[in-house]
Amino acid sequence: MKYLSSSHKVVLTLFTLLLLLSPLSATGSKEEAPKQPADTLMEGELDTSGVQSVQTNTAQSAPAVDGAAQFLTLDIYGNEISQDIFAQADITMLNVWGTYCSPCINEMPGLGEINREYADKGFQITGIVIDGYSSDEEKFREQLGMARAIEEYTKADYTHLLPVSYEMNNLYLKDIQVVPTTFFLDSKGKIIGDAIEGSRSKEDWIAIIDEVMNEYAN
Repeated sequence: MKYLSSSHKVVLTLFTLLLLLSPLSATGSKEEAPKQPADTLMEGELDTSGVQSVQTNTAQSAPAVDGAAQFLTLDIYGNEISQDIFAQADITMLNVWGTYCSPCINEMPGLGEINREYADKGFQITGIVIDGYSSDEEKFREQLGMARAIEEYTKADYTHLLPVSYEMNNLYLKDIQVVPTTFFLDSKGKIIGDAIEGSRSKEDWIAIIDEVMNEYAN
């Protein structure tokens, strides 16, 4: 009999919860929904048809090696994601954001545009929703619904990960003090350069990205 790693158990449990919670309201309850600027209000029902089955016999979690980590997590639509996501580009911009964070949300339309414009340059953006998971079902319902609605509204249509993997959290999230915080990673998921705290305009991000690409891209 093959035993599941701790990450597999968490992912399988979370995926089961995802199925139970669908469909989700985009706004959550009026009492607990985080306040957003007027230009970031969302409403309506979410399409949850993209949720896929988790395969529990794939990537095994492992300790960080040479600044990178093997992990297993889910995105906000229930798709299983491993560290292999970073192999899809030479450089990944990992943007850690929160559903309660107006500066995070305000910069996301520009990040979505950059991700599309740089798709053929060996560059991609991936998000981590730092408050995207809660062990409380109602809170999880609200946070996941809000994360999906924000992604749709801002057209930041790159992958957004849930913080349910110990290995991923230990490497990328343990020292975060503010959101947004942004890292750049190589194709193995190793952090390159320094973390950047705070939001930026699209133009400022392009200047930073071009500098990182020039220095680190193959």
